[in-house]
Amino acid sequence: MTGTRFTGNIQDPVIPFLFDIPGTAIDLQRPLIVTLYPNANLDVQLDLLGNGASIVGGPINTFTGGTPETTTNGPQPGVSYRAVVQTAAVPVPATATTGPFLLEINSENAANNVAATAPQLGNLTPQSINGFVGRSDINDWYNFRLPSAGTVSLRLSGLQDNADLELYEANGTTLILRSQNGGTSDEALENVNLAAGNYLVKVSANDTTANLPDGGRASTSYTLNLIPGGAVPGTTVTLSASGTPSEAGGGLGTFTLSRGSQTTGDLTVNLTFGGTATFGGATSDYGVIGANFAPTGTGTVTIPNGQSVVNFTVSPVDDALNDPNETIAVSLNPGTGYNVGTPNSASLTIADNDGGGTDPVTGLRVYRFYNTVTGTHFYTADENERNFVRDNLIGYNYEGPSFEAAPAGTPNTAPVFRFFNTQVGTHFYTIDPNEANFVRTNLMAFRDEGIAYNAYVQPAPGSDPLYRFFNTFTGAHFYTPSAVERDVVSNTLPFYRYEGVGYYVDV
Repeated sequence: MTGTRFTGNIQDPVIPFLFDIPGTAIDLQRPLIVTLYPNANLDVQLDLLGNGASIVGGPINTFTGGTPETTTNGPQPGVSYRAVVQTAAVPVPATATTGPFLLEINSENAANNVAATAPQLGNLTPQSINGFVGRSDINDWYNFRLPSAGTVSLRLSGLQDNADLELYEANGTTLILRSQNGGTSDEALENVNLAAGNYLVKVSANDTTANLPDGGRASTSYTLNLIPGGAVPGTTVTLSASGTPSEAGGGLGTFTLSRGSQTTGDLTVNLTFGGTATFGGATSDYGVIGANFAPTGTGTVTIPNGQSVVNFTVSPVDDALNDPNETIAVSLNPGTGYNVGTPNSASLTIADNDGGGTDPVTGLRVYRFYNTVTGTHFYTADENERNFVRDNLIGYNYEGPSFEAAPAGTPNTAPVFRFFNTQVGTHFYTIDPNEANFVRTNLMAFRDEGIAYNAYVQPAPGSDPLYRFFNTFTGAHFYTPSAVERDVVSNTLPFYRYEGVGYYVDV
């Protein structure tokens, strides 16, 4: 009944896709079913990992292009699950195929697939049900009773794909009302007058999504709200700002979105941003954490299911230029599933710290990307590489300049070596030549990509520490020059082990 789905497109057979399965997709009372649907030519394998180490299901190797692969596991309390999708042979053959795939995950209650055995909700009370429909589970039925004549409102929200909402008489064949809005728009049946008795609600996957091997069905998780006696309340989103962002000392600014008491389902909010500060490119004045901003001046922020408020942070770039103080202005745009409330715009001012004129840029800028597939960051000082990744690689969110590398040949500096983990698609950086040699000699999955940039071995005038963490769940590393970000990771992400200062850079 609960579930979720992921999509991907294998373009490089060497790089796997890793998907953390959210707890909302798991029902501890029912088997966890994970099904992979490749396109007609794609030959892939599916692994299900528990707590990042023990394999609880798979690998499953069919070696037949286009064949779905399924693994079933009885979920355990306290176990975190991850699905891994990769080419079906290691080492990867020269004939390895590429293409899109659909991964569906659900804890299915087979009884709710047909009207006759639909789960009994009893006398209708205000309630919210999280579910999933797709290629592996086409329909979900629910039976409720109205003890006396009155009105009922139903709403289907949080859709990733096209699903329909229908209300039937108790026989399951007589349709009372249907909502078919199309796309990912909410479906709603408002203030339906009903006599006392039993009724059935049906949620069904509607039509195909372009370029997905979904068997002609939509694939989506959903939230179903049932409200007796009136309409489902709407969602109104407001925006505010706080903090004093500054180039000096890493001062941050925060924008806050609020949607009030209606917290059911993920809600993606559309934004427009501007002001005198620039975002994106080599001259970006700030980076963004917790939101997706594009250099075109638009962005989105998602308020997660169960949360009424979400923050995103702006981090000024200390650019060594004598700029006037610059502003970041953000406003709400209309979107699906919410109304724009008041206040609907906010702004912050970045305080400049270069009043003495323009200082020369002493090193190369190092740019940061967030890989949404692996959950790791990628750093590069090569502007051509930055442009290629930003413009061509789906799943890499550009976060702007992160710090400046040390100029080559400067005393107290050394090269930072970069390695690519061909098994999981992450990067590793180290300034320690002994550590680099150990990786080259012993870790065959790590491909040596040479020198990424130069950094200070010991503190230098104007330099700042770059902090290093080890993710004990994924085996990847996280690096940041921000003391604020360091503290957030240390205090809120217990599976990140702090390894101290990796080296020193110019922030």
